[in-house]
Amino acid sequence: MRILVSCDRYPGLPLDGLTLRIHHYARYLSARHELDLVCLGDDTEVNEEIEAFFRNVRRFPRPLPAIPGSRLSKLASGLNPATLFPHSPEVQAHLLECAGSGHYDLIWDAGCNMLFNLKLLRKSVPLLADQVDDSFLRMQRELLLASTPYAKLWTLKQIALTWLFSFQHLRKAGAVLFVSQADADSFKRMLPSANTTVVENGVDEAYFCPAKTTAQDKDQVAPEIVFEGSMFFAPNIDAARYFVEMIFPLIRRELPQARFTIVGRNPAPEVLALAGDGVDVTGSVPDVRPYLQRASIFVCPMRSGAGIKNKILQAWATGKAIVSTTEGVGSLKISEGQNILIRNTPQDFADSVVELLRNPAQAAKLGDAGRRTIESHYTWAAKARELEALMEQIVQNHAARQRRAS
Repeated sequence: MRILVSCDRYPGLPLDGLTLRIHHYARYLSARHELDLVCLGDDTEVNEEIEAFFRNVRRFPRPLPAIPGSRLSKLASGLNPATLFPHSPEVQAHLLECAGSGHYDLIWDAGCNMLFNLKLLRKSVPLLADQVDDSFLRMQRELLLASTPYAKLWTLKQIALTWLFSFQHLRKAGAVLFVSQADADSFKRMLPSANTTVVENGVDEAYFCPAKTTAQDKDQVAPEIVFEGSMFFAPNIDAARYFVEMIFPLIRRELPQARFTIVGRNPAPEVLALAGDGVDVTGSVPDVRPYLQRASIFVCPMRSGAGIKNKILQAWATGKAIVSTTEGVGSLKISEGQNILIRNTPQDFADSVVELLRNPAQAAKLGDAGRRTIESHYTWAAKARELEALMEQIVQNHAARQRRAS
């Protein structure tokens, strides 16, 4: 197949769930198909490793926001979906040339911010709209946590804009792709006519692996609880604050020596302010694996957000016992009490962490089961084969519709 990959950012480094997917899936697909990349972000350093997966790479400047101004002026602006994602005249001109070439069999749009620009090309080429996670599910959870009238009104407006955008651009896509069934189901409730499907993320099971430590080494390590993620991302900020303010004091009451380490790039001021007695905030680190491998317990105290949690896949791959909220696991293949513990109140969450810290054998059993879950369900190679099969089916369906129409 000849596939055009479009993305609203240059996937030079796998820094988030979207660019992580492009890195691993493009590596697999490029060995069997022709890939071109068109993206925003011409000011980003070139990554020769990722560019080797593509025959051509075209990068364009990021367009300016459609509605500058104050928060109130943005709230008062109309329900125009174009305000969600600014148009790029440069990208549209390039894709207009592509539209006349008849060169592509499929558009793989990663995210959705480029869909306005792809409008002309989509008339003749089928679209795989890789949403990664569902904005409706994320915003519905944010609405429940909104603490001010402005926050509630803003979230309600974003839900309305997103529905209009989805109706215009996703309703007739060859497939709308998500990383979890919960996200696909949420989107389907909002737009029943859309063709939704799921291909979950994987994890590099050779790169993220259990530490080679002896029993003596483990005895010498002080109890350390780890949470990892991009610490400028609002759901991760909320999770870190929730754990430090509501859960960790209950743990320290039982285990005063316990420590909590927050690992992740670009921590927001609210996260930096959490550093203190027993709490470390690392900021950006060159490699998260040492923090995962030395952790006694990994926690995922998410209360908002959507999609699959790559942080859980990575912790499972390193053989760590995990305590999470329901929101933290999405539609992962969990087995309560076997490969993870799900706890949704501060006291229950704290009690389970304390129990695991006091019982390393139980923690090791949970961690081993998590590693087996990765090996059986979440390797990138297996997920890439699922994505390739989906792409081939979309192309075949499009060809069949064209034959019937002719």
